[in-house]
Amino acid sequence: MTRLLTLIFTFMMIGGCASSGGVTETTSPKRGAPVSVADDPASQLRYVFELKANLGEGETTLGSGFLHKGTVITNAHVVADAKWVDIYDQGGEHVGTAAYALHVDNTNDIAILPLPGNSAEGIPLAGGNVRTGEPVWAFGSPMGFRNTVSNGIVSAVREVEGKQLIQITAPISTGSSGGPVLNDAGEAIGVVVSTYQEAQNINFAIPVTLLPAGIQDLSAQKAFPSVADLAPDDELSATDLLMLMSLMHSQQAEYGEAYEMEITSDQEFGERRIFFLTFQADAYQSLEVSAWVDRGDVTVGVYESVIGEDREPWILEDKGSGLGNASIVRGEAPKKGTYFAMLMMDKGLDQKAYVWLGNTPNNIALDKRWKAVSETDDTEFYVDSKSIQRPDQYESLAFSEFKPVSAWTYQYHIIEQDLGGFSYNATLGLADFYCKSRQVQFKQVTHMNLETGARKERVAYHARTDVIPGSAGEHMWEYVCRK
Repeated sequence: MTRLLTLIFTFMMIGGCASSGGVTETTSPKRGAPVSVADDPASQLRYVFELKANLGEGETTLGSGFLHKGTVITNAHVVADAKWVDIYDQGGEHVGTAAYALHVDNTNDIAILPLPGNSAEGIPLAGGNVRTGEPVWAFGSPMGFRNTVSNGIVSAVREVEGKQLIQITAPISTGSSGGPVLNDAGEAIGVVVSTYQEAQNINFAIPVTLLPAGIQDLSAQKAFPSVADLAPDDELSATDLLMLMSLMHSQQAEYGEAYEMEITSDQEFGERRIFFLTFQADAYQSLEVSAWVDRGDVTVGVYESVIGEDREPWILEDKGSGLGNASIVRGEAPKKGTYFAMLMMDKGLDQKAYVWLGNTPNNIALDKRWKAVSETDDTEFYVDSKSIQRPDQYESLAFSEFKPVSAWTYQYHIIEQDLGGFSYNATLGLADFYCKSRQVQFKQVTHMNLETGARKERVAYHARTDVIPGSAGEHMWEYVCRK
């Protein structure tokens, strides 16, 4: 388990109270021209309830619910272990008691309660698909403050551990579980269920499409769920959380490009500021990601997306191995697909970060990790000591006949070179070193002009060649194979 996977992103169920709504309104809103919730969001509070689950021996928990066709829709965890549930309107008046549930869905964290003597339509349920970017309104009592309304947008519709969730930006805090999330037309699109404790405006709702059909006809008397019933069979692993956070926060990028970013409190997660990029790579593509920040250190991680896969991701990480405040990782993509680059800094002052997906500037790349192994009259030769990757079960030189040791190499040409009219003075290469047969094969070669920044990459097939005794190639071979 790498250090990146030990990042703690706590996925917290919100067990607080939602703002309450009365049941004095027993008729549907008047039909006519559509009225946006934005025009009068407080008008919806009459349909939102505060729920007090009585657990016995004077112990209670608070949550939220909302009215729909004479029933109260809420989360299963809000009423877990309850002996009975008291229902209060927005003014704090007791309007009913539920001694049982009409419907319980532990998998999706949904419960529907009876509200005897009430048959109001309440809040209608939205039909059709939820649209990313559409405005939404969340109702609840965060931190115990009743009748709180917040607005935002739908960030995405996601599948997490096989469950459908709507991600919204409307602020939600502890005390909002079970409250409704409405679209601009006043229709419920979801039920507030959870938030990320270490992040800002990363909140989730259960889609109302998971509610059963014919809610007004439910009549079964079901026991309230127990907390044990709601406990997941297996907790979200560090890998699951890393993948989810990467997916939610990453910005699309192109390999081969450089990016300048403002790092502010918007990227704070606990005691860290973290920035994510996502890009596509081909199988066995050589990857190089580097970053530099104005102040302090930056940790760079590159890892493959394993969303929906039951395995650990391929990960490379580095902190401070570049010149000054820079960090660099180099490796080979194990397969074609989606990859993430993460920049992680200590919490602190706002600053700029610079990241290079490939094309690392020379003044960032050459530092103590690059070991000078040879020098001729016109060229200096280096090997990236941290990039050396040996095959599994590497034990001796004899083992490496068919499984080479790979490493990045760098050549600085004191005398400018020419390749088909392209002038360059540095060469970066990824090579396989065959330790027993004393051969080397370059898999990728990039020629660079350090003055102009121009680069010319050669990814054509390079044949395995013998190491010439006494040459710079032999010095690189010796360093890699005998290190």
